[in-house]
Amino acid sequence: MSNPPTKQAPEVVDHQIEKLTKDNEQLKLQIRNRFSYQTHHHVQEIPHLVDDWKEQAKNKWFENREKKGKDRCCPLTQEESEDLADAMIHNRETIISNLKVGNEGFEKQIEGLKQKSVGHLTDLIIERFEAFVVAREKMIVAVEKEKGELVEAKIQREQSEYSDHWIFKV
Repeated sequence: MSNPPTKQAPEVVDHQIEKLTKDNEQLKLQIRNRFSYQTHHHVQEIPHLVDDWKEQAKNKWFENREKKGKDRCCPLTQEESEDLADAMIHNRETIISNLKVGNEGFEKQIEGLKQKSVGHLTDLIIERFEAFVVAREKMIVAVEKEKGELVEAKIQREQSEYSDHWIFKV
């Protein structure tokens, strides 16, 4: 036995609809605010992620050195210093490449979202991806600068090494 629907006055129904509409708008606003906050948080994590990649590469190099029987605290030979520098330069190249490939993916997704909306958060998703691209571009510039400094330091070491060689002395 089901209860028959109760009849309510139109003004009561209108009031309930108005309240539900306000609640719905408030919920949408909360979701949008949370989404924006999360975007900011994710963007702030990008430099930390890049630093982690750098640290992982350095740790891997030292782990490989330990596998060869060298202690981590043992001073580096000149050859090991050069090898470490080469590994760090290669690491920076890999990071730059990965960031660029990632940005290409985000840019494709942005274009797709601009052409076809996926709901009431589409504008925020586009903003998030655009923020990722901007933050990653900044990281690309910073890592390219680091790579340039590493390459320059390597060149200077090589030049000073060769300038001390007996063949170059007059």
